[in-house]
Amino acid sequence: MFSLRTWWSAYKLLHFSRPAEYRPLYRAVRGVPVRSVLQFDFGQGEAACTLVRWLRETSGRVPERYVAVDRFESQPGGMPLKSAHRILTGLGTKPLLIPDSSLAAMPRVAHTIGAVDLLICPRGWQELTSSPFLNRVVHERTIVLAAEEATAPLAVRPITAEMLSASLRHSPRAA
Repeated sequence: MFSLRTWWSAYKLLHFSRPAEYRPLYRAVRGVPVRSVLQFDFGQGEAACTLVRWLRETSGRVPERYVAVDRFESQPGGMPLKSAHRILTGLGTKPLLIPDSSLAAMPRVAHTIGAVDLLICPRGWQELTSSPFLNRVVHERTIVLAAEEATAPLAVRPITAEMLSASLRHSPRAA
């Protein structure tokens, strides 16, 4: 049901939300059913909260699994694991928190949950595309929000067949 309040809420999120680099993500997932999310650099969890609420509002459901990879409390100013778990559980998702760097966490993600519907990678996308586990973490319909470099803006990136086949050639199983 359409209402002015709903429209204004969506308009604010899509055009004025903070941090601004996540706006392309909200546009990309609008109305798309997302069952699993993999987010690198969880931070303080604001983007995760906004994303899950947005998914609930636009598609009527929240992701079943939310995987967050971050160094959490092992980095200065990092969020404690318990707090991150409490936030994600309170949103209605089943959290899996991995306190590690993005590249080192790929085997665990691949073996634990497999392919995800949404991948958020604020930095280090080039590094991840060279991972031999990428083909197990994404599928052809995965929405990827990533930055080419740490200072570059986030953008929706396509998953190409070449990327998946290159990942497959470097896969430990292919050896």
